[in-house]
Amino acid sequence: MNTATRTRPELLKAAEVAKMLNISARHLWRLRAARQIPAPVQIGGSTRWKLRDLVIWLDMGCCSQQEFEARTAGQRKRR
Repeated sequence: MNTATRTRPELLKAAEVAKMLNISARHLWRLRAARQIPAPVQIGGSTRWKLRDLVIWLDMGCCSQQEFEARTAGQRKRR
């Protein structure tokens, strides 16, 4: 395991995503409700975002969830 893997988790909590995007947690949930951010994954009762999806989404210019899913459909199946 390399250092980056140990210091940067693959799945992020809402507070971590908000901090990464420099927004409030409340605004993150608003973006989620408006489908303006990649969909999180549900693990039991927890909600987590994939770091990889967020990085790709940022590189795409913060497109809508629908556009993100359409543009990454082929890539997501290979993960």
